[in-house]
Amino acid sequence: GGVSGLHFIEGSHRDFALPYWHWEELTNEEGPVLDLTHRFEDKIVEQDEPLHAGDCTWHHGWCLHSAPDLFDDEKKDRVAYTASYVKSPSKLLDEKVLGRQDGEDSISYEGWVNDVTPGDVIDHELLPLVWPPHEQE
Repeated sequence: GGVSGLHFIEGSHRDFALPYWHWEELTNEEGPVLDLTHRFEDKIVEQDEPLHAGDCTWHHGWCLHSAPDLFDDEKKDRVAYTASYVKSPSKLLDEKVLGRQDGEDSISYEGWVNDVTPGDVIDHELLPLVWPPHEQE
């Protein structure tokens, strides 16, 4: 089967998070007033080695990334599995910030987010503590 690496935009997670946290200062009635895409044209980083089935890679969740075409004219679906890790204890975002979520990531939190009050520490059976091992007991 085909293999490909990922392309990353170095440092993009720092800028693209700005509108998420500072929406009021960076938007007006017509939408965003600050377009940051031009800042990254020369910062595309390509993986040296392609990813094969079963391989993994790690990156910040807000780092812009993409996978190049597998082959010139061949279109194939790809499957990706995402695992997110956060520091414990972590608090659920407040309602103001939660309202800015796009639907793309909802599958990753829809099973637990309505069981936790915004602003409270996240403690849910679907989000187990995985490190350090001795604290799990």
